[in-house]
Amino acid sequence: MGLRRRESAALPARLAALKESLGVKNQIDFAAALGTDQGTVSKWLNGKSRPLPETLIEIANLAEGADKLFFLEEAGLAPEFFAGSPMLREIQEATTQVVAKTLREGSPTFEALTVKDEPFTIHLLNNPKKLGAPDALQAPNVELALSLPSTWFPRGSDVQAVRFSGQLSPFIGGDMIALVDVSRSDPDRLLGCIVAVRTPTGAEPMTLRKDGATYFLVPLHEDAEHRVRLLKRTGAWSIVGRVLKWIGDAPPAGE
Repeated sequence: MGLRRRESAALPARLAALKESLGVKNQIDFAAALGTDQGTVSKWLNGKSRPLPETLIEIANLAEGADKLFFLEEAGLAPEFFAGSPMLREIQEATTQVVAKTLREGSPTFEALTVKDEPFTIHLLNNPKKLGAPDALQAPNVELALSLPSTWFPRGSDVQAVRFSGQLSPFIGGDMIALVDVSRSDPDRLLGCIVAVRTPTGAEPMTLRKDGATYFLVPLHEDAEHRVRLLKRTGAWSIVGRVLKWIGDAPPAGE
């Protein structure tokens, strides 16, 4: 798997779009967000130079969706590497070799990366009200620790687990465990996603929608107990985080 230091006419435009999406008004603030100086950012935006691969990886961490994959590909990585998708062992190793080679070219003292299959530890909370709370991971609030593949989760995510009940899916029997990234609560970046929402009694998974300037929280199934709500900034009906994955039992035989 080789790396090409390719010049992309789309890179300056994507960087400018990222600046807008972050709500940054000037190049100085944008440079600060990227950990560099205004002169360097100006050259990037004018197409006179391009970020180093390791910098492109950091830029990708600020982006979402297709933009995130674009910056990762510009850095020479397979999109799955930081997108949280499972990767075959050989693809993971090849991608790691590309990163090591790229960083060695820019940093003579850089040592080759090694692939680690260390599991990702997720804490299962015994109280949905504690999801995302500052004291969520203190001993009284943790039911057990789940050891899960690290490739399931995006880099930099802060994942907690919580049980949701109430037959949320016909394909799952009983309760489901939701793996929630509590570091992500910006509604503009979560449109269309399933999010964990604070409720008066705990938490509930809902889908985030938008109509004009109004955000709606749509239940996974609508009935008298679960209905559409208006998104609030804090308190009940505000976003705790994004639901990344589910864990649940198959329904009993015959269902």
